[in-house]
Amino acid sequence: MPKIDIKGHIIPNEYKAAYDFYGMEATCPNDVKKVLEQSTGLVDVDITTSYGGNIFAGSDIYTMLRGYKNIYIRVFSLAASATSIIATAGPSEISPTAMFFAHLVEGGEEGNYHAMDKASGMLKSASEALATAYMEKTGMSKEEALGLMEKESWLTAQQAVDLKLIDKVMFSQDPRNMVAAIGTPLPQAAIEKANSILRNQKQLEASAAEKEKFLLMLDLI
Repeated sequence: MPKIDIKGHIIPNEYKAAYDFYGMEATCPNDVKKVLEQSTGLVDVDITTSYGGNIFAGSDIYTMLRGYKNIYIRVFSLAASATSIIATAGPSEISPTAMFFAHLVEGGEEGNYHAMDKASGMLKSASEALATAYMEKTGMSKEEALGLMEKESWLTAQQAVDLKLIDKVMFSQDPRNMVAAIGTPLPQAAIEKANSILRNQKQLEASAAEKEKFLLMLDLI
């Protein structure tokens, strides 16, 4: 099955050669694009330790994954910052020992107070834009999503699931086995016992058929 590894820093395409040269883990939009262009079925997206990074590269990756649709996201250790946005791009699960980190967009600027005012407005707009990913995934209001980011929220796996940022914790009960019904369903132990009896019955029937076949060959019946 095709797989996309999201790891290290999220960087623009033009930075990837330098990161590779220094042996530093990083993911750029082209890494994702290459896999998606060669795939037609389900693609696993594995997020190992990814610290986030460039918000525009993160947005490119998020948008490509949302557009491809047939993906399954697994968070193994850390989905932080811009990577936490990527983690909301489709159906997902998270390791019980992993974490999810959300915060406001940060940046640096030089110049006079006019430049600072512009930078502040840009950072606010960028945070609101990225908060949309959380809103789309969870149904949060803009205020709730931005509030989560303003708190610089380090979330455990269960907290991320409780907030609907991630769909399930890995290794937990399969939702398909959960029941919504009137009345009491058969206990699992009863089902297993019945299956065992039926298997034994089939084995006995098969043995009887083989015995009859053998006796016919000997002309004894």
